[in-house]
Amino acid sequence: MGTRSKIEALEAEKLELRAKMEASDGRTSKCAKLGIPFKEAYPDDFAEYKKANTRYNQVEEELRPLYVQLKEEEEAEEALAVHETGER
Repeated sequence: MGTRSKIEALEAEKLELRAKMEASDGRTSKCAKLGIPFKEAYPDDFAEYKKANTRYNQVEEELRPLYVQLKEEEEAEEALAVHETGER
């Protein structure tokens, strides 16, 4: 799998994870208004949120070097194209 494909797959996973985290926003707001800890009121939702959040952060870490690598690959391709055509 190429760098761009890896990035696309991870970005898609980030969207899914963000949706999972946002699914609990309504309950979180309700708990905050009532002064009830979300973790205690909805333990399963809280566990799912934490799991998604942890993976989301891992994906972010995995993406950083891939974006650097993609930029380097694109620069190398551009330099090769310039070299082959003699353009500057």
